[in-house]
Amino acid sequence: MMEQQGSAAVAIADVMAVLQAGNMQHAAALSDALIVRLATTGAPAHDVADAYHLRGMARRELGRFSEALEDMRYAAELDAGNAMLWLHIGQIEQRMGELVSALDSFRRATELNPKLEEAWFRLVQAAQAQHDWPLAYQACEHLLALPSVNPPIEAQARTTLGMAMRHLDQLPASLVQFQRALELAPDLLDARLNLAESYRLLGQSERAEAEIQHCLQSHPQVADVYLALSEVVVEQDASAALRALHRAVELEPSYRLRFARRVHRLERQLCEWTAFDASVSTTIQAAHEVEEELGDLFITLSVPGFDRALQRQRADRWAAQLKYESGTSASPLEHVKPTQGERLRIGYLSADFHAHPTAWLMAEVFELHERSRFEIFAYSLGKDDGSPMRQRLVQAFDVFHNLRGKSLAQINTQIRADGIDILVDLKGYTEHARPEIIALRPAPIQVNYLGYPGTLGGDYWDYIIADDVVLPEAHQADYSEKPVYMPWSYQCNDRQRAVAEVPTRTMAGLPEQGVVLCCFNTSYKLTPAFFALWCEVLREVPGSVLWVLDGGDAVRENLTQFAQDQGVDAKRLVFAPKLPHAQHLARLSLADLFLDTLPYNAHTTASDALWVGVPVVTCLGDTFAGRVAASLLRAVGLGELVADTPATYQAQLVRLAGDPQELARLREHLLRERLRCPLFESESFTHDLEDAYQQMWSRYQAGLAPEVLRVSRSTTPVPDVTETMPSTRLRPWYRRWLGLL
Repeated sequence: MMEQQGSAAVAIADVMAVLQAGNMQHAAALSDALIVRLATTGAPAHDVADAYHLRGMARRELGRFSEALEDMRYAAELDAGNAMLWLHIGQIEQRMGELVSALDSFRRATELNPKLEEAWFRLVQAAQAQHDWPLAYQACEHLLALPSVNPPIEAQARTTLGMAMRHLDQLPASLVQFQRALELAPDLLDARLNLAESYRLLGQSERAEAEIQHCLQSHPQVADVYLALSEVVVEQDASAALRALHRAVELEPSYRLRFARRVHRLERQLCEWTAFDASVSTTIQAAHEVEEELGDLFITLSVPGFDRALQRQRADRWAAQLKYESGTSASPLEHVKPTQGERLRIGYLSADFHAHPTAWLMAEVFELHERSRFEIFAYSLGKDDGSPMRQRLVQAFDVFHNLRGKSLAQINTQIRADGIDILVDLKGYTEHARPEIIALRPAPIQVNYLGYPGTLGGDYWDYIIADDVVLPEAHQADYSEKPVYMPWSYQCNDRQRAVAEVPTRTMAGLPEQGVVLCCFNTSYKLTPAFFALWCEVLREVPGSVLWVLDGGDAVRENLTQFAQDQGVDAKRLVFAPKLPHAQHLARLSLADLFLDTLPYNAHTTASDALWVGVPVVTCLGDTFAGRVAASLLRAVGLGELVADTPATYQAQLVRLAGDPQELARLREHLLRERLRCPLFESESFTHDLEDAYQQMWSRYQAGLAPEVLRVSRSTTPVPDVTETMPSTRLRPWYRRWLGLL
């Protein structure tokens, strides 16, 4: 027996020598013969395992990956404690795209031999590829704790550690890791690009751009450098950001689809429509074929042809990644149910508790919640802008937590410690959102409301606040959340938003005579199809002008050129500069008619127009984002201003623009009914919202899963305007408006 074992050891050593010499065909043949010989001699299992392991290595180098993996997995059955074997299995699985299995194999190797440097490094790479940042963090720490890590590997590990830190809310600490990596490997591009990204996220744009310029000098032909440049300069110069993106796609053609949504977003922001149809087509193709980043998911809501089913598919795929961002695929919180008589604790999660459209809609709801039944908490992720609105919001909540800059774990701990019963996410997948918080399930009931006009996918959000216009029953299959139907409109409004002194038309840059058609939607909502339609209306209505937001030099130039190409004099376009909200509302009242967009309607902007007496004409879309204005118009009693096709929409615009008496009637209706119509009747809306929360909670208490819910129309009679707002509560601007009734 000893002689057989010695012979096997010699044969195994011979195969290894041939492998090391690089003769893979000969090594595979020797391994075949060795396996046959060992099988006939009853050799020990570990010798047989070694033979299969060697043949697997030879086959791997020959590109016969499936056969190699089969050999090594069989070897692992015979010798499960061989760390190097599990490392090699993971490498093959990685090359075959079996990333989850590879991660498990590398983890097994590190458990069997905690000092195996390459196994830890491979585990770091696999965790990074899977966006499993908590695991990447842990694996990097173990790797860097080994006594003598190779400097190039240490540099790469520190880069990954920095990335993990950034994803886990440790931005300042990430800088240290990237800087240390660059000390070890000054030419490590990945480290420098990530250093720039951390500087950008910390608001240090000059330092970020300096790092990118360094990369441009050393790597002028690398596409990722231009991607990073685009991100750094986008806030200051969207045109430069778009040029950088185009350069990245030139250098790396595969990026055409990968970054199609980002390109489309900038083109829309700049109203750069020279290749609009092709850009839309590429964006939809990309949605089917590649993953998107969070910010790019939002822009898809405004892409023509991006239907509800595709929105649901993309949201589901994004939500599936949240477990890696949060570090867990958490199950619903086992929550202690309040005893009879205790108040329900409602938490509102947002980065917009300052002068922001979300606040302009919701501020009064926070104030009007019935405190005998509900305790209201704010979880603020955004900036404190020092505005009066921020101060008002802080006072509106029972508890206001400023969690900006806090780690995911700290936020999760805070929400759970507060014992929140229903957590309302006001951000979804919008800018500065942190949906990974919701993925941790810090509350037993979690609600999607207001911030993101569509489904968020997955199973982390239980309900979506809606109405039967924005989300008809026939659309429910395209939502992961269960709809909660409000009786009028899903949208709330703050009646206390101030209106400044109304300027003259001349002061606002408008002609004193003629019909003023306006659209103050942000530029990314505009499309060439609807803008061409508006130009046709201008041609049909003599003396009319189109009043739009000034989005900067590029937007002015692009829209002016487009109008001229449509036969419209450039002087008939008027660009409105950005103003504080109260001043904006005051000038908005000068318009005669608000023209809505599709596929993404005016939302807060439409409410603003209706609030100051400007009628809105909209075209009903197929998605939540394209049906909001119709919901608002129903709630102010002007459903006749909802068109069902672009053609009827255009005809409606021409008819109204040519009928000053009808425009005056519509304005009078809005000003007369403003404080008693459902859209602006805040007490009834808040009561209905509380009814929705109570229904959610009753189902939870009964041990029932979320289900479609309906809130009955409030039985509280709508009071007269003077009863709704007693004179002792009227602010000066209210008195001015009431004088117009």
